[in-house]
Amino acid sequence: MEEHKKNKAHKLMKLLVKTQMDDYKDAQMLTDYAEEAKEIGNTEIASYFASRAKNRMTTAQELDRHIDSLTREINMSDDDRDAENPHEMYRRTYRECQGEQCEMLKKKLEKIM
Repeated sequence: MEEHKKNKAHKLMKLLVKTQMDDYKDAQMLTDYAEEAKEIGNTEIASYFASRAKNRMTTAQELDRHIDSLTREINMSDDDRDAENPHEMYRRTYRECQGEQCEMLKKKLEKIM
């Protein structure tokens, strides 16, 4: 891929990764709110927050398709995997969120709803 197109793709990747990270952070925050509302005894509000958290997790996971597509388009090499590289940021985010953290959020949300 020519350098100009690769730079544009990197910029797009960075936007997608930031959006995905925001979605996961918001899902965590909304899950915390749902737990707190449940503790207070308001199941209606708890369900509302839990539903919003699930939606954020879904949109974050949907971004994987776009990120994967761009990754293939860019055809990243090992030389591109420095800490500031959007692809590497994505790999770290994906590993963190698809692991224990996302599973923990899903289990919490199941208990609330």
